Amino acid sequence: EREEQQDAFAFSPSSNWKDKGFLAVLCDGMGGLDAGASISNKLVSDIISEFPYSFDKLKDGWILDALSNEIYQTHFGRGGTTVVITYVQNDKMWFASVGDSDLFLLRNNHIYAMNVRQEYGNQLLMRAADGAISLDQALIHSDAPALTEFMGAQHVNADYSITPWQVMDNDVYLLCSDGISDTLSFDEIREAMMHTPSECAELLEKGIMTKNKRFQDNYTAIVFSVHRIGGK
Repeated sequence: EREEQQDAFAFSPSSNWKDKGFLAVLCDGMGGLDAGASISNKLVSDIISEFPYSFDKLKDGWILDALSNEIYQTHFGRGGTTVVITYVQNDKMWFASVGDSDLFLLRNNHIYAMNVRQEYGNQLLMRAADGAISLDQALIHSDAPALTEFMGAQHVNADYSITPWQVMDNDVYLLCSDGISDTLSFDEIREAMMHTPSECAELLEKGIMTKNKRFQDNYTAIVFSVHRIGGK
């Protein structure tokens, strides 16, 4: 494991989400670069401090590019973090992500990856699809896990909802760092998400501990379920 915990997270109070919505944010500071922990904690604080939001402000990817440039002005590309954000208001959800932290949805017992990991491996797969390289070359490339976008670059292209996502009763959402999604399979994550949020978190940790991975990364998760959309 890393000697320093570089993950950070926060979420807004769930007690008044009907009035103000519900915001969750998770960051994973980049190992091997400067100040990963302080950058991830500050970014979480900056995002949560602006709560509540409006979808009009969020629709163009929000201010992630500006926040990334702010980090760059301090660390000059030598430090950074990933980020994944969800914002639920009424029966709609907006999300954005930069880097390789994940957002999963469990709906009707099916698991969906909501965001796209911004890794070199995805670019390699696109090249394989075009016939430029073989699929085997893409899958075993040593640089496949390298980030193509991260908060702390001078400019970033976030993956985000172009239009808000329709939320449904009993949806379960999981925001997690790659310490979870690189260790556990989709089926293992899905099985954990079938339980209550608190049980899900415990099962994810149990699954990781059972794997006993030699170079296990730090892992952090935010799990929440949605009920009684449209009335409470």
